[in-house]
Amino acid sequence: MNDSSHLTTRTGFLAAGLGGAMLAAAAPAAALTGLHDLEGVLHRSTRHKQVIAAVKIDQGTPLRHAVNALNAFEYAYGEGPGSLHVACVLYGPALFFAANDRLWGDYHLFDVLNQAQDGLPLMLHTPENPFLRPVASARRDDASVETLMLRGVTFLVCNNALTAITRTIAQNQHADERGVYEDFLRNLVPGALVVPAGVAAIILAQEAGYTFLGG
Repeated sequence: MNDSSHLTTRTGFLAAGLGGAMLAAAAPAAALTGLHDLEGVLHRSTRHKQVIAAVKIDQGTPLRHAVNALNAFEYAYGEGPGSLHVACVLYGPALFFAANDRLWGDYHLFDVLNQAQDGLPLMLHTPENPFLRPVASARRDDASVETLMLRGVTFLVCNNALTAITRTIAQNQHADERGVYEDFLRNLVPGALVVPAGVAAIILAQEAGYTFLGG
């Protein structure tokens, strides 16, 4: 059995990618139910494939890249919906795209972004994820996470980045590291998938025929 076949099982993929990362070794059951076979996700039958590597929130730029790509094939080229599958790999502060409202409020993620020099000065700082819900009346113009998921976009959250960022949040906010990590795992938006390493997911996507675009 080769390494790639080992990655096709949910627990095998998680364990292989994390190696000695102690936090994922005993991930809570709520997190494990969100894991899917990454190989299956990346090999879904679509005419076009794109992987977007998103490190920073950058005012929502990675989400707009996804909208532009989807619209190009659906409308400009007249191929209709579903001809392009976009996989957004979130690592670094960009993983906050996939955090629900409670995480944004409880952990003051606007402030965390400011500290990471990825701030959102043009947005009202509310205790909610400003990228989660539709903000445009027309689907083709909307760059929210919910609308993009309805259009077939897959959001892959890097566990290595999640581990590092939640550790920093816990230290800065004098909270328990393990507790913050597990809280994030339980409160990612429905449909977001945790992968052991974002960089590996990007490589696997490219090997599966995805065109790379930096976020």
